Amino acid sequence: NMLDGIVALGAKSAVVTSACVDGQRCVIGRRSDLPLEGFRQRGKDGPYFRIDYEEIPMAFHGTGDIFSAVLIGHLMNNETLKESTQTAMRVVSSLIERNRAQKDLCLGIPIEKCLDLL
Repeated sequence: NMLDGIVALGAKSAVVTSACVDGQRCVIGRRSDLPLEGFRQRGKDGPYFRIDYEEIPMAFHGTGDIFSAVLIGHLMNNETLKESTQTAMRVVSSLIERNRAQKDLCLGIPIEKCLDLL
């Protein structure tokens, strides 16, 4: 319902991270039923998707910004919304895993040291 409401407001697509559906952590998304000019869509996939994940119990500042940047970059590289979301999830997860020993999580992810993951 939340995704439908966002699209009803005029968004061409929407992605909600850190959702919980039936007790499972997931990212959910919906693309518009209308063609998205300049972006590839797969009609067979339908407008909705859900990608489950296991939560990593750490809270780095800036991971949402990184997720958004990776997602948009991959959309601009002609990947579908679902594919772009999967890539963004993989990148953020890898960044967190690589930096989990960092003492001060408030400093965020040292992105300049992790460009190979992008």
